[in-house]
Amino acid sequence: MNYDAVIQSNTALSGVTSQTVVCVMALSNKKSRPISVSDQSFRWQFFEGNHQRRRNDVTIQHSSGVGAKLVVTFPWSHTGTPHISLEPPVTPATIRAIIESAMESGWHPDECGQTQKMVWKDNKLRPAPTC
Repeated sequence: MNYDAVIQSNTALSGVTSQTVVCVMALSNKKSRPISVSDQSFRWQFFEGNHQRRRNDVTIQHSSGVGAKLVVTFPWSHTGTPHISLEPPVTPATIRAIIESAMESGWHPDECGQTQKMVWKDNKLRPAPTC
């Protein structure tokens, strides 16, 4: 599913149909890590590249499981050798900086919507290429 929200239609007894947006697909508590930023709680999960998927990225979501996800790609490629990276590791400090930058750029982690896709390069958050 490409969207983090689905629309449910409800028909009241009067015959009037209303729509409610429901966010789905929260990050797993077992595989993701918690972090607090600006008095809000989030969960994040790092996905390491491999020989088939040659990029590293992280998915971040408000810990309530409600709201648009943020997927950030790191431009460095996987080396093809397990556990060897040419760039510094992604740490909680990196994730905190990403979340702060995303919120400054208009990401609303507690509002439903499409996944926001960004790139982290040179310690700055940038829009992901659309191609």
